[in-house]
Amino acid sequence: MIALMLVVVFCLTLTAAPAQAKLILPGAADQPFAPWMPQSATTGITLDVPILMYHQVGSYPGRYNVPRQTFETQMAYLAQNGYTSVSIDQIAAALRGQGGLPPCPVAITFDDGYTSAYSNALPILQQYGLRATFYVVAGYVGMSQRFMNWDQVRDLAARGMWIGSHSYNHPYLARSPRASLPRQIVDSKAKLESELGVPVTTFAYPFGSYSLAVMHAVTEAGYVAGVWTGYGPHQAEDRIYKMPRYAIYNWVSQRRFEAQLPRHGPNGSGMCPSAPPPQ
Repeated sequence: MIALMLVVVFCLTLTAAPAQAKLILPGAADQPFAPWMPQSATTGITLDVPILMYHQVGSYPGRYNVPRQTFETQMAYLAQNGYTSVSIDQIAAALRGQGGLPPCPVAITFDDGYTSAYSNALPILQQYGLRATFYVVAGYVGMSQRFMNWDQVRDLAARGMWIGSHSYNHPYLARSPRASLPRQIVDSKAKLESELGVPVTTFAYPFGSYSLAVMHAVTEAGYVAGVWTGYGPHQAEDRIYKMPRYAIYNWVSQRRFEAQLPRHGPNGSGMCPSAPPPQ
């Protein structure tokens, strides 16, 4: 009888459902993404518009620091091959059927508000006639020499760059108490708008961490779109508050950079510069 009971227990153990493992964001093993939300079939308008995500340019070591010469080569390629920089607002408007996009659009974004983005990336952007969206963490402004001060952020806006919110102090929002969301989402927007005197209409989720509650809070706060750290150029009307971006790391070769850009216009028509497959 005892032997029979042991066999039954063993069988039940084998058939028990395994515990769910923590999902790690592809390509970012040190950045857990919680919770994961399945990507259902899209509905409505869809467009292929690559959104490039940068952090630092030519400063501190690390995978998020793109060498200055590498960044200049990438921007030169965009400018010399017919790509036009657009804002996240423009992409959102096009997805809502409220505006059009140029034949070969690309959005350039910078997260966190690092000083190197101002001192190293801004001159290159202007040299090639490109504009970018700078997602600023409101509580980090002026915190140290590593981050921009308010005069520098104001200068970005004065030079035609777009400013978005990247929260107040960069928490994992999907893990944060709901009571803390207004501080991160509403107050960060208000602080940026008060200091800069310009509308702040798009939001970047820190660490790419979002949930339905977080997206609802972003919507209710008056933002028109949200971006995260997903992959691919495919934007959709029903995913305006979770637009994917390409993370540009310091190891991305020029060949791979070019391969990430669509070979056709945002609606599938027309031809953008052909890109060879990555090695």
